[in-house]
Amino acid sequence: MGSVLAVAKDFLQQHHRMLNELQVKGTEINALLATVPELLVTLGESDRVNVESKAESLHTQWTTLRQVLERRTELSALYVKFHSLIVELATHIDSVTEKL
Repeated sequence: MGSVLAVAKDFLQQHHRMLNELQVKGTEINALLATVPELLVTLGESDRVNVESKAESLHTQWTTLRQVLERRTELSALYVKFHSLIVELATHIDSVTEKL
């Protein structure tokens, strides 16, 4: 995440990019999952169960990944805010020190 404001901002921007990419992939995943019911009709029982299980697993993993990435982005934004406040505080302290 970094220990300075610039690095923290870069980390946040990377997470925003990843979140945007994940949303695009999410659309693709949803389109893929929408084709599963049509495929299930043509499969035997064991294959049907296998495909249903894999489709559910894909959906669950994608949802979990999205939630984790959203939370990391939120926390990164707070971390950037924290570093911004530190920079502001340091500026005020320097100003007071100069006046003394």
